[in-house]
Formats: sequence, structure tokens, C-alpha cells
Amino acid sequence: MSSFTRRALVVVVITGLASLADVSGLLAAETATEKPAASGRSPELSDAWRKWETARLRVRQYAELEYPLLVRRLDNEIQLTAAELAMHQREVQAFGPSSNFRYSKAFSYTLERAKLAALEAELRLKELQEQRMLLQRGRADKLRLLELEQDAAAERVIELRE
Repeated sequence: MSSFTRRALVVVVITGLASLADVSGLLAAETATEKPAASGRSPELSDAWRKWETARLRVRQYAELEYPLLVRRLDNEIQLTAAELAMHQREVQAFGPSSNFRYSKAFSYTLERAKLAALEAELRLKELQEQRMLLQRGRADKLRLLELEQDAAAERVIELRE
């Protein structure tokens, strides 16, 4: 990248016409055409390129892999727990006051066990739903932190290319 191109990119970022993420995209395009080892770069610049590439990959890995997998896992657990809760609630209803065995000691134990299982499933369901909500709420912050790391690495590469 020529000195003029680098200065133009800095001006574009400073004036707000583009973000550092956009400039990072331009650097990514250059990375695809230019190999760090073959370009005769200094070890410090090569290290800065590696840090930028690592930061870029972290952003992509979180946005495209980690977050969707976590959401899918939580959604599956929520669905399974909701079905389990419904089953236990049906058991409690079936063992209700109209049952022929309501005065038997074994029946009261079974009824109490069904109520306890329903309560346990209900609490687990609430916890899973809260985890999912917190994951969604924190997604933007986590992604922004990763992007800031990427931007800092891009700034370092631009600085060293002078």
C-alpha cells in the first residue's frame, strides 16, 4: 500500500466517511493479494499483521460460529425443559383430588414427587430463558469488544506501514 493510499485511508477514517472496520476490509483485500513472509516485512510488521488477522478471525468466529451455536443449544434445552414441565404438570393433574388412590401413602408420595419434578423443571426453564436473554443482551457488547481489538490491530498495521 502506497504512502498516499495510507494517508487517504486515515483521512477517510478521521472525517467519518468510513470506519476502521471498513479500512480493515481494505487491509483484508490487500492481505489476500500480498503474502507477509514474501513481502520482506519487518518482524514487527509481520507480528502486527498476525495480530490483525487473529482479531479479524475472532470477530468472524464469534459472530458466525460461537453465538449461533450457543443460541441453538439454549433453544434446544428450553424446548426440552418446557416439554418436561408440561409432562410433569399433566402428571400432577392426573394425580389430582379426583383420583381413586388419593388416600394411599404410595399415591401421596407419587403426587409429591410429580409436583417436585414440575417445580424443578419450571425453575430450570426460567434459568435457561434468562441465560438466553443475557446472551442476546451481551452479544452486541462482545462483538463490539472484538471489533475494537480488530480496529486497534488495524491501526497498528497502518502505523507500521509508514
